[in-house]
Amino acid sequence: MKTIKKLVLLFSLAVVFVSCNPWSDDTRLINPNVGKTLKEVMKDNHEVSKFAEILKLTGYADSLENVHSFTVFAPQNSVIDTVSLDDVEYLKKWVKNYISMLAYYVDKNGHFTTADSLVELINGKFVPLGISSVAGSDIVKSNILSANGVLHIIDNIIVERQNILTYLRSLSGYAQIDYIQSADERVMDKERSVQKGVNMNGQPVYDTVWTVKNTFLEKYPLANEKKNFTFILVDQDALNTLTYKYSRYMYQLDTAAWKRGVIREVTSDLVLKKVRITTAGRFPNIDDILVDIDPENIIKTYQASNGFVYHVKSAGVKFYENKIKEIKIEAEDYTTRWDEKDAFAVRSRSWASGGKDVMLKGYTNWRFDYTYTVPASDGSDSIVYGNRLSSTVVIQDRNNDPLISRGYNAYLEYNPVLYSTNYEIYWLSYDDIPSSNHTRQRVPPDSLNLYLPLVLQQKLMISFAGAKKLERYSNGIFNNFSQVTCFAAQDTAGIMKERKLIRYRRLDSNRDGANFANLFVLREPYLPEDSFGQGSLLKCPTYGAATFFVANTTRDEGLNYTNVNSRYPGLIFLDYLRIVPIVNPND
Repeated sequence: MKTIKKLVLLFSLAVVFVSCNPWSDDTRLINPNVGKTLKEVMKDNHEVSKFAEILKLTGYADSLENVHSFTVFAPQNSVIDTVSLDDVEYLKKWVKNYISMLAYYVDKNGHFTTADSLVELINGKFVPLGISSVAGSDIVKSNILSANGVLHIIDNIIVERQNILTYLRSLSGYAQIDYIQSADERVMDKERSVQKGVNMNGQPVYDTVWTVKNTFLEKYPLANEKKNFTFILVDQDALNTLTYKYSRYMYQLDTAAWKRGVIREVTSDLVLKKVRITTAGRFPNIDDILVDIDPENIIKTYQASNGFVYHVKSAGVKFYENKIKEIKIEAEDYTTRWDEKDAFAVRSRSWASGGKDVMLKGYTNWRFDYTYTVPASDGSDSIVYGNRLSSTVVIQDRNNDPLISRGYNAYLEYNPVLYSTNYEIYWLSYDDIPSSNHTRQRVPPDSLNLYLPLVLQQKLMISFAGAKKLERYSNGIFNNFSQVTCFAAQDTAGIMKERKLIRYRRLDSNRDGANFANLFVLREPYLPEDSFGQGSLLKCPTYGAATFFVANTTRDEGLNYTNVNSRYPGLIFLDYLRIVPIVNPND
């Protein structure tokens, strides 16, 4: 036994002097309990004899003889006169609120010598440390040392706080709480379920073990004692105001999904990073959206073990440049891509956003406009305008790469989440290959050699949440938001400039022919306004994940317009997409 106590002493002294030394040279204390464990120290201290008795009843007294470095916050006898010793099971839970597995000391100024403002107890709860206090209880005697830890005597009971989720689940009549409860989903636990055979269709049959999954709580773990939040619980009038505002920007075709999506979004946005609200301000939530709270609107406050819950009669979320923000998508972050030979290349470029862009290597040609003068009979000159097909086929080839695309309607797919509001779309499409910057052309009537930059055209196809998703078939890309238009832009090789996309009409907008389904004429912008907007303005009709295809074959400049599967389907260059919301500044 003496050998064990010596080991306990050596270990605990090592912990004391490694973790912290609460005494300076002129205030060093002599430890009279150098050979005693915490169990023995409390047994000999008449001020905490009742707490020591509870430790013995619950079995925790023996634990305090272990080789460890404990902290015990023991209430004075007078404080726990009302605690019944008859219910041992209750006492086992109660006593865990007073013991920590780490040693925390008070320095000569009454401060705990720890960088943390919280101490973790053996029940997993965290309680705040103050100046000579713990969880609001004053420490009347501190730094009573032992061979395996430290004892502090406190003047009050430590009230066990519920975590945020437990507290919320104790309430009723709140739509936010109802939503969190309804997000519980009974799912199969694949790791614990055992296959016991197959059915008549050859499909596996399991001895299924079920578990509950809650996707909301996976993102916002309100029961996790080691994570801290501030939860804003709004009354019904405030909730109605918020849901009305959110509904306008989160419209869905399915009414039930629309309502459920709104309450989820409101509930999510009111989960803040931990903050004590004492003054009016804008407080960041977990997703860095700012929420407006005024203390005058706080009805009730609950300090949970992992944060705060504020019952409020009003809360605000500004959408303009806050809730609805600009979306920037790097080209290399595509969801999927298609080309018959997979001739895409993700290129490292110092000039590119994020250090990379994407290129589709392929064949293209283009029609250019020109002017020349013709002498008139009266001696004056007439200006003649014309256009012609390029006489040069440009091959975007790198290092003799054999993968050169001839695929029409090749595409890069992206899936931005859009709100039901207006947007403008920009992209940077930059051909930085020097060999393609200029190409020689012969122009009548004098067969002059002109060196003209390569013109690049590509299109953006869009399908919105709730509508049929964009799909590519052998004869084109279908389910674009408009049958007669698409968004597109024209760039010039060697010129790096962000372009705003506008809508152009389809080549066969006055005809109905599958062969023309995806050819668009960039010289002729589509001017009429319709339900999807006008010009560069896009009116997104529904909230959710949209589908974007950045695709080639904007215009087939081949001699036969009916042949979309031409030799020259076009290139793709993309550095990024920038999707800019147009939101009322007052919202």
